[in-house]
Amino acid sequence: MKLNQLRIFVCASRHLNLSNAALELGMSQPAVSLQMKKLEEEFGLKLYRASNRGIELTQEGHAFTDSVRPLIEKLDQIERDFKSYSASAKSKLLTIGGTHTLTEMVLLPRLVGFRKRYPDIRINIETAGSAAIEDGVRSSKIDVGLISGPSHFRECDYEEYGNQEFVAFVARNHPLAGANLTMAELMLEPLVTKKGGTCVKRLLHWGLNPNIALECGAADAVKAAVLKGLGVGLLFRARVEEDIQRGDLGLIAVPELQKLSRKSFIVYQKQQSLSKAGLDFLADLKRQTRSAPERDPAMA
Repeated sequence: MKLNQLRIFVCASRHLNLSNAALELGMSQPAVSLQMKKLEEEFGLKLYRASNRGIELTQEGHAFTDSVRPLIEKLDQIERDFKSYSASAKSKLLTIGGTHTLTEMVLLPRLVGFRKRYPDIRINIETAGSAAIEDGVRSSKIDVGLISGPSHFRECDYEEYGNQEFVAFVARNHPLAGANLTMAELMLEPLVTKKGGTCVKRLLHWGLNPNIALECGAADAVKAAVLKGLGVGLLFRARVEEDIQRGDLGLIAVPELQKLSRKSFIVYQKQQSLSKAGLDFLADLKRQTRSAPERDPAMA
């Protein structure tokens, strides 16, 4: 005995017509008839017979229906209740994703105003590499993501967010603060970089040979090392913008660094139905895209 067979029998007993029952169940009439017969064979009972208008239940069929119907109704109610609960819970959860720099410099600041508009929404932030964030969007585990180097999967929509701009910087009292250097001259300076960072990878990709004096595990460590005079720092501008504004760090003008810039993208799944809060957060990012200057914060 299968639950689906019981559902079919209860539906057929309500309609007393196999064709009408099949229509409600989204099945063919022969399929309904087959499952009804299997149920009779399993119990060794005649539960219904043909009539002029469709079917009629036997005495055993009426007793069987009276026993089974409360069970099916209870199961249907459980399904409705918990599907409703699940939908409600999902509507109150927003999962967004971005790389470490993008999360810190873009997503978290955006969430300040968003939390005021949606105080009851629970927000889950996934921080990972661009490929992992993109996979999360594709699998519907992430509602909205911010990435670089998109793969342009067919099931996703992509919208350009801004540029990743690399900058060279030193402590404000360093002799090179405010200086102009060529890329070749910069490569001779002792460089302080983020370990495994995109900047060094792109320098090597361009066939350059950077003089790396110190590699740090985090951007804050790079800045701390530069402030102690250990070398010239290389990071995305978004990471050092506040330090520059405060006057703690000074930039070195290296026009060729612009060649290393990369674009960042908003990514979301085409077929995924975002909640009202999700749509609002996506629209907020898109508005920022349209109004953003060329040096919009982007990811490392």
